Amino acid sequence: MAHVEASLGYSSAEIVLRTATGQGETWVVEGLIQPGLKHTIFRFEKNALTGVELRHQYEAWPVDRYRTHLENVRVSFERRYGRKQHGRPISYRENNNQSGYFWQLGNSRVAASCQLESAPTGRDLSVNTLIITYEGSVDGRDIGSITAGDRWSDSVIFPIVARKLQPGGDHPPNGSDFALTDARLLNTSDNNQTALMLQLAVKVETQALPDPIKAVVEVNFYDTIADSQIVLTDAQVNYDWRSRRDWKQANPETLSVSYVRKDAAAGPGVSNRRFFGYLTTVYYDGRLEVLRAEPLLLLNLFPVRTFISPFESAHTAAGRKDFATAARLYRTAADRGNLFALENLAWFYARGQGVDKDLRQAAMFYERAALQNTPRSLNALAWFLATCEDGTIRNASESIRHATRACELTYWQEWKYIDTLAAGWAEAGDFKRAIEYGQQALQLSDVDDAARKKIEDRLALYRKRQPVRE
Repeated sequence: MAHVEASLGYSSAEIVLRTATGQGETWVVEGLIQPGLKHTIFRFEKNALTGVELRHQYEAWPVDRYRTHLENVRVSFERRYGRKQHGRPISYRENNNQSGYFWQLGNSRVAASCQLESAPTGRDLSVNTLIITYEGSVDGRDIGSITAGDRWSDSVIFPIVARKLQPGGDHPPNGSDFALTDARLLNTSDNNQTALMLQLAVKVETQALPDPIKAVVEVNFYDTIADSQIVLTDAQVNYDWRSRRDWKQANPETLSVSYVRKDAAAGPGVSNRRFFGYLTTVYYDGRLEVLRAEPLLLLNLFPVRTFISPFESAHTAAGRKDFATAARLYRTAADRGNLFALENLAWFYARGQGVDKDLRQAAMFYERAALQNTPRSLNALAWFLATCEDGTIRNASESIRHATRACELTYWQEWKYIDTLAAGWAEAGDFKRAIEYGQQALQLSDVDDAARKKIEDRLALYRKRQPVRE
């Protein structure tokens, strides 16, 4: 357990809930980076990790996209684990239409499934989840303990979320400085469109002095589509702060969030959706401060994150091409030992993305990442030392050493690491070995067409006795 907890710390993830379970513990973890990942459950028995469950929700997806994605996951798992280990399809369950696949590996099992969860009798609604599980000893038990009926309840079932629900009155929840003192949904729809305006009053405790940059207010609107599935809206959504958003001249500050969607009656090509509800959250410095939802069951169907790490915020900033903000947040995460933040910051410095280009700073961050001795970080440093444009930074012998270690840690089954080793030998001037390793990388089964072309292009350089340069 201690080793897992330390590893989570390096990834900037956080254990947000611990529950004693028999002779072990169950953890709810947030902050692991994976598209759509809501939260992860770890199960331990006698200090040994015996189960992991990853619950993904892509809130705008209908069930057909989930099923397509599940097939892509199946192809990926079969490539890794082999078809011989592929067990029978996962069966359906009452009120929990769950289908998928599992792979048996000795006493362990990996499973991937798509869950279409329907509301209890009398409520024609459903919601989708992609679930990936690992069980160290197959004993027929489910890792999760929440039933379908619980999730459709009008009471918030996740205690860590329930604590942040806005109480009555103007005061924030315990342990928070922000409050959502009022929420009014105004309807200005007509025959051609659904037009709504959510007006929010966001208040700060008078003794708190917030940094406005660290405060994030988010509103998610949800619709129902065909088969009464609940999904994130595709409506046009706009935010309008009616004041400066610094809580100095006005407290509470007023935020208006509009929802405008053409109705199906407006013409062909317009989706047939109906507004279902909204969910509002306020985060400060990555911590959930307060939330409101109408109806409350949205908090059960689409679990709210209570913690957003600096690395995740940096990743989001990079996605919207705000590279200066991303670099600042990556540095915060890197100072906490986050491996991917160290690597991404190195990449930013190597290319002058969000910071001034500085190859020596890039080398320093690659070296700090490689101290964690993971194949990925060793390979990144090895590639940089073999291909850097600055000859005073390139180091063939160190590149070969790190690339060899990455290959050894992955049992010589990762073409990227063998390809890096080839580049290291080319930098050393031993093009015969560079060609041998390049050809070895080509022989691995997971080399797709794009990777094959890259390797072959580099082999062409080696045959001309030329190293790789970036």
